[in-house]
Amino acid sequence: MEDSGPAAVTTGGDEQETPPAERFSLPQVEAAEGKFQPVLLYFFLQEDEDDAATRLEACRKLEERLFVNRADVALAAEPFLRLEVNARKVPIAFLKIWKVSRAPTLYVLSHTGQIRYRFTDPSTTPRQLANALSKVAVAAEAEKKKAEAGSK
Repeated sequence: MEDSGPAAVTTGGDEQETPPAERFSLPQVEAAEGKFQPVLLYFFLQEDEDDAATRLEACRKLEERLFVNRADVALAAEPFLRLEVNARKVPIAFLKIWKVSRAPTLYVLSHTGQIRYRFTDPSTTPRQLANALSKVAVAAEAEKKKAEAGSK
């Protein structure tokens, strides 16, 4: 599957473009690129970092629906680097770069850090997320194989 550039398929409305590289500021994503590892980036809200009960209800519900006892999502997410960002703990400028205006917000990034999917709808289904994860993982694996074949 060819990399089609920075435009993303979204379920939350408007299309997103990848933030400029110089403002990216997620070293974990940059490290994942060399490993051909796609990224699942999850923005949530939690008042007290040590008390999960203070997590925003919409975030808890989304997590229960998408991540708890979901073998299909877990299998699709296996090759992904999963990063969770408490929106209360990062500068507003960082949230603006990522166009996070509500929580929860999920991004599925390619192994090169390009936004492929953005989910802002709290009613996102496990099937929608698993399909997005699978497509991005397959593309990353194809790029990895192409790179390995080219280095022989």
